[in-house]
Amino acid sequence: FCHGDALLSNILLSPAGPVLVDWEHAGWYLPGYDLATLWAVLGDAPVARRQISQIAQSAGPASRDAFLVNLMLVLTREIRTYETAVQRSMHDTTPAAPGAAHPGAAPSGEEQRLLLRRLHDDCQLARRAVRAAVGTR
Repeated sequence: FCHGDALLSNILLSPAGPVLVDWEHAGWYLPGYDLATLWAVLGDAPVARRQISQIAQSAGPASRDAFLVNLMLVLTREIRTYETAVQRSMHDTTPAAPGAAHPGAAPSGEEQRLLLRRLHDDCQLARRAVRAAVGTR
């Protein structure tokens, strides 16, 4: 059973430690899904990503493998989402005025392309980890 939406906006820091809130997406997901989702959204936090990877690996090969499978699925979904967004922005005939973006609005075409590049780099990193894990058997 997983939270299903392990994003930073759904984590509160309490005196006892981090707490997940907003359980509307909770359900039966593959083991490791929440860790993979959190790893994917922490693109600018390599230390946090390393800690998540270590947590997944420390629980044994089955936990590590579940995390890696979910990571590949999450990254592939995000890549597909942003590739579609980039294609739409390329075909958009009404260019937005500089500085006209609203807070919380979708990233601009250039931001989407940069994010897409990072996602592809992340996916390649995850592929190498999968190959290394398969090679350990």
